[in-house]
Amino acid sequence: MWDGFVEHVPGLFFIAVLVVVTHYLLRVLRAFFHLLETGAATIPGFYAEWARPTFMVVRVLAIAFAVVVAYPHIPGSDSLAFKGVSVFIGFLVSLGGRPPCPACSRG
Repeated sequence: MWDGFVEHVPGLFFIAVLVVVTHYLLRVLRAFFHLLETGAATIPGFYAEWARPTFMVVRVLAIAFAVVVAYPHIPGSDSLAFKGVSVFIGFLVSLGGRPPCPACSRG
């Protein structure tokens, strides 16, 4: 049992480092978009009103990227049960973006 735990320590360490790096990356991104929102920094053609929604989208993408990078290092991620749950969650997410019937979205 102890050998199995020791075998997963490098992967868990990688995940811990990835969580810390992602946390600080999000803090830097939040500060940058706050500067854009207040007008302290500007990008030509980028309106200050866009800063908050753009940050939200970038935050979701950064977290999703971190999850994708961490996935192979999660203990048990190579098991069939773990893969099945992953496919099921992906299926739910893909269906969550669609209306239950095409006529429902037309109003």
